[in-house]
Amino acid sequence: MSIIQHEEWRSVNGYEGFYEVSNMGRVRSLERFTSRGLKGGNVLATPPSAVGYSTITLCRDGTQKCAYVHHLVAAAFLGPRPYKHDICHNDGDRLNNEAANLRYDTRAGNFADMHVHGTRYVSKRRKLTPDVVRLIRSRLDEGQSGRSLAFEYDVTPAAITHIKQGKNWSHLD
Repeated sequence: MSIIQHEEWRSVNGYEGFYEVSNMGRVRSLERFTSRGLKGGNVLATPPSAVGYSTITLCRDGTQKCAYVHHLVAAAFLGPRPYKHDICHNDGDRLNNEAANLRYDTRAGNFADMHVHGTRYVSKRRKLTPDVVRLIRSRLDEGQSGRSLAFEYDVTPAAITHIKQGKNWSHLD
């Protein structure tokens, strides 16, 4: 037996009278007059971005803006985003933009979720792995120079300094 949830629509912040977003994660345009006449309203497609989040292009007064759907849903149904907080998908599915599946959390909480769900985006350009960073730290502790480690691992000396100072890879033991 499935539970049928009522779909509630709210205005998109900054686009009132143009677009609405629903608690089910859908976006629709509203019927309105444009320079080309009456434009009908309808539910819009929200294709995924290169990193897997649903996107939408919003237009107003001849200006286009690309937005993530989960940002619009969160703003409409969760309220303003707290300072230094991310919008997290509770189930780890970047395409599930239902209001009940979203929450605000710290960056650390979001990364912990990504680790649990196995959805953390890892750049193909990343040169270091967690194991290599641990090795670099131990070699720095033994007194090896950052410059020689940078040369050996094909990274900049600044990257080694940031590892040493805990600015990068601080989540590792």
